[in-house]
Order: sequence, then C-alpha cells, then structure tokens
Amino acid sequence: MNHDKSANELNTEIPTQLTTKQKAIGCVGIGVILILVFLLILPVNRNAREAALRVQSINNLKNLALAQKNYCSQNDGLFAAPTFFNEKDEPVHGWVTQLLPFIDQSTIYDRIDLSLPWDHPDNQEWTKLSIYWLRIHGIDTEPNSNGYYPMPYTLNSRLFPDNQSLTEDYISRADGLSNTIMMGEIQEGLMPWGAPDNARDPALGLKPGTKTMGVEVHSGVTIIGFADGRVRAISNDIDPTVLKALATPDGGETVPEEY
Repeated sequence: MNHDKSANELNTEIPTQLTTKQKAIGCVGIGVILILVFLLILPVNRNAREAALRVQSINNLKNLALAQKNYCSQNDGLFAAPTFFNEKDEPVHGWVTQLLPFIDQSTIYDRIDLSLPWDHPDNQEWTKLSIYWLRIHGIDTEPNSNGYYPMPYTLNSRLFPDNQSLTEDYISRADGLSNTIMMGEIQEGLMPWGAPDNARDPALGLKPGTKTMGVEVHSGVTIIGFADGRVRAISNDIDPTVLKALATPDGGETVPEEY
C-alpha cells in the first residue's frame, strides 16, 4: 500500500485554528514580553526626564544669576535683596520683581506699582502672572489658592545680613564670588515670586524643607547659582563644613577644589 500523501492531503490535516490553551499561552507570552519591554524602557524614560528637569533648572538659574549681575552693575555694586522697601520703609516686594527688567519682563515691571505691596489689588493683575524662568516642571508651581505662582528658587540669606549691605566688590575680596552661593532650588514652603523676604540659609543643609535649600527631583543633587554667575549641581550629601563655607560671603574658610 502506498502510504505517501500529497501536499494537499497533508494540509487538510493541519489545524486551521488555535485551541483555547494555545491562545492563552500566546497571550501570556505577549504579556511577558510587553512587561519586559516596559521595565527596560522605564529607567531610560525616568533618566531622560530627570536630565530634562536638571537642564531646565540650570538654564533658569543661569538667567537669574545673570540678571543679578546686571542689576548689580546698575545699582552701586549691590545685588537685588530679598526684600524691596518703599519710601515709607515698608517691605512691599521681593527680589524677583527687582530683576524683571533683566529677564525680559520689563512690560510686567513697568506696570507694577513699587510703592504698593506686591499683593495690593492694583498689582495683582501683574504679580499673578506666570513667568517661564521661575518654574520647574518636576516641582508643583501651579497657582496657589490665591492665584499666585510659587517659585522654586530662593536667595542665600547670608548674603544679605541685617543692617548691612555687602557689595559685589566686598564679596570678591572676601571669600570670592565663585565660592559664595547666591541662590538655589527649593521644594517645600514655596513663596509667590512677588513676595518679599524670600531667602534661606544654605548652611542648614541641602534637603527639602520649609527653611532649607534642596530638592529631590534630581536624584541626590540640588542646582545652585553662585555670586559670579556660575551654576552647578551640588550633592545633597555635601560635607556640612564645605557647605557652610560656600554659604558665608566673608567667613574666611578654605573651600576645596572638589566638593
């Protein structure tokens, strides 16, 4: 007997539909592959997002640090202080308002009445505006309950001691502009950009808090701007002694080359 079968006969014996068990196995296999792909892509996406946030904040602080330098050159060597006082010696505005003309925001600055508080009804239309250079997408900078945009940056309070005005030249001859923190990122207790008295002591440590500089969105570092206009990332675990030396404008401490 001839047991050979033709190709057509063989084809009729091959199942044309998958069984339920085969379908289930296939679905499980596809699911496993998708999970593996997701796990591989997730770290890449997270790293890319963190890198983008870091670049954004570095650019923001570079613009603010440059604005401080330009302000200083037009104001007898003094940097814009955390609080602006009107002719009645009332604390009415913050340091960002003073820098508005130097960050391409002259239109807003020209419409703010500097004799009135930042949150006065006559100023609210302008001090409730969002300014691009004052936001980090990784930190909640959406309008607060009163409609003001909080700012994730603050000044170094040690640069502006009570009853004393430190000039750029003085700081340069003391600890040096490149060794003195001017401003940095914050994550908690954010204030509206127009509010006065927005300054903190970096020597308290680089960590999220209502009185400290420091963020967690950059995986262990905080972006800091220096009095010479330089901007760099500093480890949140920096030696406290070195951090204090960088915070003081005239402490006379020695700052190591690497920190």
